[in-house]
Amino acid sequence: MEKQSITIYDVAKKAGVSMATVSRVVNGNPNVKPGTRKKVLDVIDELDYRPNAVARGLASKKTTTVGVIIPDVTNVYFSSLARGIDDVATTMISVCTLQIIQQNIPQLI
Repeated sequence: MEKQSITIYDVAKKAGVSMATVSRVVNGNPNVKPGTRKKVLDVIDELDYRPNAVARGLASKKTTTVGVIIPDVTNVYFSSLARGIDDVATTMISVCTLQIIQQNIPQLI
């Protein structure tokens, strides 16, 4: 059975606050009373809420997703390159998506 994703709306309902308040807490906005912030953070921990990177990208019209397309994962050069990109993306709080192409690509001369 698949676990249902917890949304910002679930956190808001359980904490008894608006979705905007939860958003402010998650984004570190200082305009939230300390008691309210603690209540929201407690609910976030209790529900194990994790913000959805895709939803955040759609809402902000910015994305932290890095796409990588490589022709051959067994080639040490490409696998090392992909690993390095993923390492940097992870430290920058990005999501890295890897796609491996299975068809022949003409050699660039």
